[in-house]
Amino acid sequence: MTSAHSAKVLLLLLCAMSAVFARDAKSTVLSASGKALAEKHMPDFAGIDLSKPGTEVLALEDGVTLAKANPNGRVVLVFFSTSCIPCREGLMELKANADTLQKDAIQVILVAVGDSRENVRNYLTKIGVSFPCVWDKSGQISQNYGVIPQGGDLSAARVPLTAIGDNKGKLLRVITAEGDDYLALIRKGK
Repeated sequence: MTSAHSAKVLLLLLCAMSAVFARDAKSTVLSASGKALAEKHMPDFAGIDLSKPGTEVLALEDGVTLAKANPNGRVVLVFFSTSCIPCREGLMELKANADTLQKDAIQVILVAVGDSRENVRNYLTKIGVSFPCVWDKSGQISQNYGVIPQGGDLSAARVPLTAIGDNKGKLLRVITAEGDDYLALIRKGK
């Protein structure tokens, strides 16, 4: 078996695994505007963690599980694009506060929108960000969170977008711009 054939088989297997992990995702789509609906559960997803070499799968549930260590824990999903300048600024602010976020039981998971897997890995390495990062190749995660319209293309992504959930996966807030109060809003949750 050639390495190209092996890579195709692995990719098909990972896509199938993602479908299994993404249980009930279609029933938990946020509003098209990206605004959180009261008491809404964060849509589940799974994908390849680009912050690590290889093809380790990361699921939203992993983040929720990590945040359960503290009753006030948070799960923060940060949707970004490598070409988005405000996204980079937000990522750098999160990077600068990574230790404090970890102490506060806040698990940051990045979701890369509209770029190739290799470009995202290179970008994260270049800016020195090591948060777990899921590559949203199909755009399904972005659609479920209102980052792109249903059936829309990834080039229409409204990034940056940050979704904050509690340690049970309940959506608390959606932030569509990263201002001076960005970290305070993440810590506060609501």
